[in-house]
Amino acid sequence: YDGDPEAPLDIEMVIAMAPGVSQVTVYESGGSTPSVIQDNILNEIAYPTQGEPLPLQVSSSWFELITPNTEDICKQFSAQGQSFFQAAGDSGSLIPGMDPENLEDCTNVTIVGGTELTMTGSGTSWQSETTWNAGGYATGGGYIETVPIPLYQKGLNMSQNGGSTMYRNFPDVALVADGIEIVAGGTVSTVGGTSASAPLWAGIAALANQQAAQYRPFFKTGLIGFINPAIYSIGK
Repeated sequence: YDGDPEAPLDIEMVIAMAPGVSQVTVYESGGSTPSVIQDNILNEIAYPTQGEPLPLQVSSSWFELITPNTEDICKQFSAQGQSFFQAAGDSGSLIPGMDPENLEDCTNVTIVGGTELTMTGSGTSWQSETTWNAGGYATGGGYIETVPIPLYQKGLNMSQNGGSTMYRNFPDVALVADGIEIVAGGTVSTVGGTSASAPLWAGIAALANQQAAQYRPFFKTGLIGFINPAIYSIGK
């Protein structure tokens, strides 16, 4: 922890969404550069070597430069039925022509944006939701002009959202990113950001995979895996 609430936030969000989860695996690594450290971690997620099970749902709230190997590792996640959720960032929409050059560039991961959630007075049911924009911080989003539009995003009507019909659009999904309470270092604090949204989606994926195991125990295809093709098909 060492005073940084990021790791407690990620862990607590998964457990809050899927309180029956039996194990949360936290990955860390050494390396010569941040991008090498990132690929070391991604390789361990794809090819576990420390006795941990293959994680079926993963979230990342970190942003490092990708390497030529990063996209191939993310393709392996998809091939193995792993769902990988990457936070969209908290710096607002991309300036046209910008390339974040991080995991947001990868077309085989699900990018998670942030929303501001309003519940009913009792706090027990959904009332409304809008884009998270806290003034100085806002959900990441836009399109990346160095990444061609993936097949699953083709055929969508982009006239209302200002998206691109040529380049990779993000985020793919979104969830609450504002007014999140966590316990870090024994202190309760309120935080925000897509760093909360991504692990919450990983928790949703855990619940979906739990149902798949319950209702389709003999079919490996019951794993939800890489969800983007399904969610865009539903969107269409």
